[in-house]
Amino acid sequence: MVELGSPVTANETADAIGRITGQRPALVALPATEQAATLRGLGVPPPAAALFQEMTTGFIDGRIAWEPGRRHVASQTSIEETLRGLLSRPQAQS
Repeated sequence: MVELGSPVTANETADAIGRITGQRPALVALPATEQAATLRGLGVPPPAAALFQEMTTGFIDGRIAWEPGRRHVASQTSIEETLRGLLSRPQAQS
Protein backbone atom coordinates (compact mmCIF):
# COMPACT_ATOMS: atom_id res chain seq x y z
CA MET A 1 0.00 0.00 0.00
CA VAL A 2 1.18 3.51 -0.84
CA GLU A 3 -0.14 6.54 1.05
CA LEU A 4 -0.47 9.66 -1.07
CA GLY A 5 -0.62 13.23 0.11
CA SER A 6 1.13 15.99 1.94
CA PRO A 7 -0.18 17.37 5.22
CA VAL A 8 -0.87 21.10 4.87
CA THR A 9 -2.12 23.19 7.76
CA ALA A 10 -5.12 25.51 7.64
CA ASN A 11 -2.75 28.46 8.13
CA GLU A 12 -0.60 27.39 5.17
CA THR A 13 -3.72 27.07 3.04
CA ALA A 14 -5.04 30.49 4.14
CA ASP A 15 -1.62 32.04 3.44
CA ALA A 16 -1.62 30.56 -0.08
CA ILE A 17 -5.14 31.85 -0.75
CA GLY A 18 -4.02 35.28 0.46
CA ARG A 19 -1.05 35.30 -1.92
CA ILE A 20 -3.28 34.28 -4.84
CA THR A 21 -6.27 36.54 -4.21
CA GLY A 22 -4.71 39.37 -2.25
CA GLN A 23 -7.08 38.65 0.66
CA ARG A 24 -6.15 36.10 3.30
CA PRO A 25 -9.28 34.42 4.66
CA ALA A 26 -9.84 34.59 8.39
CA LEU A 27 -9.72 31.20 10.07
CA VAL A 28 -12.47 30.32 12.50
CA ALA A 29 -12.18 27.42 14.93
CA LEU A 30 -15.25 25.22 14.61
CA PRO A 31 -15.75 22.32 17.00
CA ALA A 32 -16.01 19.02 15.12
CA THR A 33 -19.41 18.45 16.71
CA GLU A 34 -20.75 21.53 14.87
CA GLN A 35 -19.28 20.78 11.45
CA ALA A 36 -22.15 18.76 9.99
CA ALA A 37 -24.76 21.38 10.90
CA THR A 38 -22.59 24.19 9.53
CA LEU A 39 -21.93 22.34 6.28
CA ARG A 40 -25.64 21.56 5.86
CA GLY A 41 -26.33 25.27 6.34
CA LEU A 42 -23.95 25.96 3.46
CA GLY A 43 -25.85 23.56 1.20
CA VAL A 44 -23.79 20.40 1.63
CA PRO A 45 -26.08 17.34 1.49
CA PRO A 46 -26.66 15.86 4.98
CA PRO A 47 -24.92 12.49 4.28
CA ALA A 48 -21.77 14.24 2.99
CA ALA A 49 -21.79 16.69 5.90
CA ALA A 50 -22.05 13.83 8.40
CA LEU A 51 -19.19 11.95 6.71
CA PHE A 52 -16.98 15.05 6.77
CA GLN A 53 -17.66 15.50 10.49
CA GLU A 54 -16.87 11.82 11.11
CA MET A 55 -13.61 12.12 9.13
CA THR A 56 -12.56 15.22 11.07
CA THR A 57 -13.30 13.49 14.37
CA GLY A 58 -11.22 10.52 13.17
CA PHE A 59 -8.22 12.78 12.53
CA ILE A 60 -8.63 14.41 15.93
CA ASP A 61 -8.91 11.19 17.92
CA GLY A 62 -6.24 9.34 15.94
CA ARG A 63 -8.40 6.77 14.15
CA ILE A 64 -7.22 8.28 10.85
CA ALA A 65 -3.45 8.73 10.57
CA TRP A 66 -0.46 7.89 8.43
CA GLU A 67 0.32 4.23 8.99
CA PRO A 68 3.84 3.47 10.21
CA GLY A 69 5.86 1.34 7.84
CA ARG A 70 3.85 2.27 4.76
CA ARG A 71 5.43 3.91 1.77
CA HIS A 72 4.45 7.58 1.77
CA VAL A 73 4.60 9.57 -1.46
CA ALA A 74 4.35 13.32 -0.95
CA SER A 75 2.70 15.49 -3.54
CA GLN A 76 5.04 17.25 -5.93
CA THR A 77 2.47 20.04 -6.39
CA SER A 78 2.41 22.77 -3.76
CA ILE A 79 -0.81 23.87 -2.12
CA GLU A 80 -0.37 27.26 -3.78
CA GLU A 81 -0.07 25.73 -7.25
CA THR A 82 -3.13 23.56 -6.65
CA LEU A 83 -5.21 26.45 -5.33
CA ARG A 84 -4.06 28.78 -8.09
CA GLY A 85 -5.46 26.33 -10.64
CA LEU A 86 -8.72 25.87 -8.72
CA LEU A 87 -9.27 29.56 -7.96
CA SER A 88 -8.61 30.67 -11.54
CA ARG A 89 -11.32 28.47 -13.04
CA PRO A 90 -14.43 30.25 -14.27
CA GLN A 91 -17.33 29.91 -11.84
CA ALA A 92 -20.40 27.99 -13.06
CA GLN A 93 -23.47 30.09 -13.71
CA SER A 94 -26.49 29.21 -11.55
